Amino acid sequence: MDPPKVPKSPNILGEAAFGPDYPAGKYGVRLVKGNETYTTDLILHDSPDWKHPEADRKLQRETLMRAYDLLEELAAVDQKILDARDALKNQELTARSSALKKIKSLIAVCDEMHEKISATQSGEGGITGQVRLRENIGEIYGAVAGYPGKPADLQIKALDNYARQVKDFGSRIDMLLKKDIPGLIR
Repeated sequence: MDPPKVPKSPNILGEAAFGPDYPAGKYGVRLVKGNETYTTDLILHDSPDWKHPEADRKLQRETLMRAYDLLEELAAVDQKILDARDALKNQELTARSSALKKIKSLIAVCDEMHEKISATQSGEGGITGQVRLRENIGEIYGAVAGYPGKPADLQIKALDNYARQVKDFGSRIDMLLKKDIPGLIR
């Protein structure tokens, strides 16, 4: 599968550089060459080398896809925050007095949310010491992707916590977009 979309950062999130494998199953394949189209079915099987019970592999897949979806959801929320901030910065150029003060305050709120979501300092080799929500979810995604067995209970509980944080950031930016920002952006 394609790698998950992740929030913007000057650093690469190496754990999310690759997408998950497709699950075992039957897939239709179509090849188009000029005016000719060839179709066939491709059947993928689980690796015979895997020694983990099917229930453990199923939980691994569910947890992996949950982390994948959470990274994508976080990327969408972060993009909404960045778009709101950029729109406010455009209005900042022409605003005056109390409107300018409010715009600057809202820009600071958007920047603060983005900094809690994703590392904002670039570092040599991506090592900055900044570990944010993006990096935490990415760490679980990479660890679960790299082991075909049952994920640790701690990983599953951490994803529950991170899901609440993602939802909270989504609610906060939605509230700003509904309540505080509409009168300031044309």
